[in-house]
Amino acid sequence: MADYKIVLAKKHKSIVDENTQREVDDVQRFFNQIKPQLKEGTVNFVFLKGFYEDVTKNTKVRGVFVNNTEETLVALKLKLQLQVPAQANVEMAQLDIFLKQDFLGEIQSKEGFILHFNVPTNGLQKNQVFNATDISGMLEDVELGFAT
Repeated sequence: MADYKIVLAKKHKSIVDENTQREVDDVQRFFNQIKPQLKEGTVNFVFLKGFYEDVTKNTKVRGVFVNNTEETLVALKLKLQLQVPAQANVEMAQLDIFLKQDFLGEIQSKEGFILHFNVPTNGLQKNQVFNATDISGMLEDVELGFAT
């Protein structure tokens, strides 16, 4: 079982403030406590929290992409499909994610970076908070770019 280090993507390093550092520290503690078992040889996504806002019909997602390869990751392209297993009527849009080196920088092996994004969501009628175990997901068509 590997230990993972939570880092900031290159694009976020220039905006480090007290709140950002607190979030990194909190996520690092979470990873240290749960010791996630992740698939080897690829990138994994660990869902942390989601906030559904009925006004916008979006779920603000906070998660971590973890480089669980032996290489230095500099680009990432994939499709992410999230779902709420306990609420079959909820539909979350599939996301196409493409992060280039100017955003990522270099994510070393066994490092993870936090990402926040909005997911269009249907089937909910009021604001709702989702915790780490409430939402599952699947990565598809994963393409990884490595440092040379």
